Amino acid sequence: GTVMDPGREDVSLFLYLGPEAPSRVDWGKKTSSGRLRINTGSLEDFVKVADSSPAILVPGADVLLTEVTLPAGKRSRAVQSAPYLIEEDLAEDVESLHFSFGSEDQEGKTGVAVVSRDKMAFWLQILTEAGIVVGSVVPATLSVPEVEGRCSAVAADGAWLVRWNGMSFSAEPENLVLLLELSGDTGEEGRSGITLFADEDEYKGVKLLPGREIELVSSPFMQTMVEGYNPSSAIDLLQGEYSKSAEWRNIWKQYQLFFWGLVL
Repeated sequence: GTVMDPGREDVSLFLYLGPEAPSRVDWGKKTSSGRLRINTGSLEDFVKVADSSPAILVPGADVLLTEVTLPAGKRSRAVQSAPYLIEEDLAEDVESLHFSFGSEDQEGKTGVAVVSRDKMAFWLQILTEAGIVVGSVVPATLSVPEVEGRCSAVAADGAWLVRWNGMSFSAEPENLVLLLELSGDTGEEGRSGITLFADEDEYKGVKLLPGREIELVSSPFMQTMVEGYNPSSAIDLLQGEYSKSAEWRNIWKQYQLFFWGLVL
């Protein structure tokens, strides 16, 4: 069959590797008529119905999103310095992390996605073992629909994925109020309203948001993710050493041979 490039607008298949992957994953498939079919099952179940290269979404809690002003000059050289520009914000050693970059905005800032190399290796391992051709790997946080002048949040894995005022982050329900206050949204008069995309039973954390006007959009998680997916603003984690799935696959095969050599 034809393998689609998930970097293009016409991606029709989306796979979410939640915390329970590969035993439990979620996926959404757009039909030719434009309808969306949503399913949950194992990664093996997904492979049986996959007919194109999926856009892979990974948990927002696993990916730190920030931005940096890169030094002027050649971009490839500039991005090498980026990890050290944000090193103070990182809980882990730079060497154990993988950095990916978005495009530069009008203010000269470049979005950065930071994830542990162990997580990247795990995701690519289970995808490769399942025989899935990976087109792109994107943090789910960047599929949270942006709502003009409001904070928007999607319930995911017991937490909230939040976009507000150009920032994107994952928050435990009890920390959501604090994070909004820290992000500068403290004015009694001008407190942002919040649009929550959630199933009714995920609405529990809302009582933790006193003094804010709340709009609930009842929407299944994968539907929200697919509708909010925007290739032009997404940061694909398949950059640097992970940039070509073919190269990664060769490395992984060699690693497997080496590993089994040790075991035997």
